[in-house]
Amino acid sequence: MRRYAVIALVLAACQDPPLSSVGEKMPTSCTAVGCRSQVTANLLGVLATDTSTAPMGIEVCADQACMSAEVTFEEGSDGGPACTATGHGTACCVVDPASAASGAACLAAAGSDLRVTVPVPDGEAFAGAVIATGVTLRDQNGAVLLSASQEAKLLGAYLNGYECDPACYIGTADFGTP
Repeated sequence: MRRYAVIALVLAACQDPPLSSVGEKMPTSCTAVGCRSQVTANLLGVLATDTSTAPMGIEVCADQACMSAEVTFEEGSDGGPACTATGHGTACCVVDPASAASGAACLAAAGSDLRVTVPVPDGEAFAGAVIATGVTLRDQNGAVLLSASQEAKLLGAYLNGYECDPACYIGTADFGTP
């Protein structure tokens, strides 16, 4: 009989949110982590092998919010704050100042991928929203290496807890190698 009482107590403690001894919901404790609704465009393998096209210009748009950046590749350098050093060299992604002010970000990894994040305006951000995402990648001469678009579906992210504000909405679009 005691075994069933212990199991019942364990199950009651695991409820989300937990129930009090009288079956009422206990208050949820929230953290204070902020978040931003965004779409991330992953350009898979862009910096995997041939870096002779660097520096490259990139533009990514999530609906009407666009950002631009320049990607460079350096060997034997640790670059700077916008750079990531790997065993394949150092890749840098410098976001245009106007794009950076909006919250756009870029991460390049030599021998791997390029990841660009564009904020989604609050009025367009909700769970299930579909955001048209477009990418244009150009070589140092301005020739288009990759031009593609697809839809990114936003999913809710509750970094402070499911019942806590703010909620943000995040989508991802993966693009193949040029």
